Amino acid sequence: MSSSSTTPTNTPKRRGGKVDTAVAAAQTVVSIAAEAVGDVKVPALASALKALDIILTRVAECRDNKQTCLLLIQSVTALAGALQAAATSLRGDGSGPLLASAAVDPDTPGSVVELRQRIDRLQDRLNNVQIDAAKLQKQSLARRLFLSNRNAQVLREMRDTLTYALDEFKLRGQISLEVLLGQVHQHVEDVKARQAAEARDLQARQAAEDERRKDNDLRRALRDLPHADASFRAAVNERKSRFQSGTRVGLLQELQAWADSTDRLAAPFYILSGVAGTGKSTVAYEFSKRAAAANRLGASFFFVRGDAQLSSTHLVFPTVAFQLVKSIPLLRESAPAIVQKHLRTARLQVMDFQVQDLFVGLLSQLPADHAPILIVIDAVDECSEDAQPLVQSMLYLLADALDSIPCRIQILVTTRPELHIEEAFHGIKFQNKSSQFRLQDVPQPVIDSDIRLYLSTGLSTVQLSGTVSKLYPKLADDLTLQASGLFIYASLALEYIQMFQEDELVSALTVLIPDGLTDPRLAIQRLDDLYSLVLSTALKADLFNVPSVTQTIHDVLGSIAVLRDHVSPAALATILGISLQDNLHPILKRLASVVIFDPNDSNAAMRPLHASFAEFLVDAKRCKDPRFYVQPALQHCRFAEQCLTLLCQSSTLRRNICDLVDPSVFKHDIPDLHERVVRSLPAPVQYACT
Repeated sequence: MSSSSTTPTNTPKRRGGKVDTAVAAAQTVVSIAAEAVGDVKVPALASALKALDIILTRVAECRDNKQTCLLLIQSVTALAGALQAAATSLRGDGSGPLLASAAVDPDTPGSVVELRQRIDRLQDRLNNVQIDAAKLQKQSLARRLFLSNRNAQVLREMRDTLTYALDEFKLRGQISLEVLLGQVHQHVEDVKARQAAEARDLQARQAAEDERRKDNDLRRALRDLPHADASFRAAVNERKSRFQSGTRVGLLQELQAWADSTDRLAAPFYILSGVAGTGKSTVAYEFSKRAAAANRLGASFFFVRGDAQLSSTHLVFPTVAFQLVKSIPLLRESAPAIVQKHLRTARLQVMDFQVQDLFVGLLSQLPADHAPILIVIDAVDECSEDAQPLVQSMLYLLADALDSIPCRIQILVTTRPELHIEEAFHGIKFQNKSSQFRLQDVPQPVIDSDIRLYLSTGLSTVQLSGTVSKLYPKLADDLTLQASGLFIYASLALEYIQMFQEDELVSALTVLIPDGLTDPRLAIQRLDDLYSLVLSTALKADLFNVPSVTQTIHDVLGSIAVLRDHVSPAALATILGISLQDNLHPILKRLASVVIFDPNDSNAAMRPLHASFAEFLVDAKRCKDPRFYVQPALQHCRFAEQCLTLLCQSSTLRRNICDLVDPSVFKHDIPDLHERVVRSLPAPVQYACT
């Protein structure tokens, strides 16, 4: 309804006086309220204001009761103001700023529907007042006295009705407003809660994004850091994992007591020394496994003779740093910056800088009260001859580094008692810093008990005939005596026994165990005899009647003995120019007792059962059978010739074989050099080029 339709039209002629002035003022308020109602689609509002206008007109015609009229006019004005406020609340889309969030349920106080219902009730009361107003009579001077009392009564009733209507309207409105304010408050709290949840969600997403960024930075840093697969878990250590439960009990208890010591003045180094074949690496493996299970192991590096990466000191500290970051969460945030700063100078640096940046610099990020960190370095004696001068430097650098690291670091080192290593441990840098355990000092009965348990467990899986059991009722004891403290002898003896069928085993044991068991030779000599026995059993004499087979045998034994880096059967076959399936695999299968290889993966490196086997093959005083003896100089010439032949083939090499954009760039400036080499150069070619 437009404002023109609600604007009062019966404005009385102004004749002065307080009543007329009050009526005019009230009609102005009604008029303004009517304009406010114009945009609101609530007919009852317009009707209520129209009723008020009519009431005012009637009042203006009855001015004899001046005081009563003025009070009535005040009620009309107040009611008009209330209706204007209601109209303001309903303007626009049907809801004011407060009502916008209110429910539309008619039973809900503060809702739009509820307000309209209040207006409808008010309209009903105004209609009654309008009826009463119709009772007011115009008064002539003659009749004024006669009608004055009657009009006064009507005016009082109208005022009472309007006052009641206004009070009711405001009271219900106040109640509605309070409820509405409660709803608004709840709405505000809901909005705050939603905003807080959104803020938490945003914070969580930002934190997750930060974690992803940090993880990416860490992955890139570790990817760029040169390192070797040298941990105790590496596949190359599979043979070292065959620890027999119940053996080495005293030694492992002593190691555990050293590892658990809370005395910061206790020796940080534990040196486990023993001759070849005494089981040092198996003990190191088992200790590493237990420490890892207890979340105590920081890093492990197992040297392996004959493996280019694992028989050199070049990668020890980068590899240890790589594993430390993986195993210690507190290092992961600071590691990327430390590693990248180190790599900006050069990818592979001398050990002094490696220790300072990747060992001291990294571990100095940990608090002094951090739990002790265990590091295991196995078989340092298996470094190649070229690396032996660096072994002492590596050990000295480790000893000095521990003085600069705030938290406690404990390092287990296993080695043979070789001169250059023993000199390092007896030097001034290791005074009061190391505890040494010499396996050769363990009482023989204790060692024999462990070896007997190991052999008994292994023999329990072998089907022994009644004849064997009768001739060798204490076979485990007999073999223990032959082993003379060497676990490698016991292990190889089990491998040898398993080579024979049940009906052949008696003859095999007759050779393995001499009559009387009074052999006075040293344990290593017995081991050499066992190596010779295994080789002569696996490689029958008639095989050497075929020159090509003889050459293949020499090449396999030669690769095991002299190659600095272990090569895979597939790569060796390509370098030698022979068939993998027809020539190489049959020989490897015969040598399975002393050569480790994966029959299902020809690209996996093959290696000797034990470092002592490679040493046996190249020592003419130990390997007395010329069929198996490997002359290093001749074998090196043989492999060099075959490598050059491979490289000279027309399809092997080409210009810019790695497809570099700029072939003149330095190697350290090529971020994906390793991936390019692997993609562009087959393994045999890579080996031939090194």
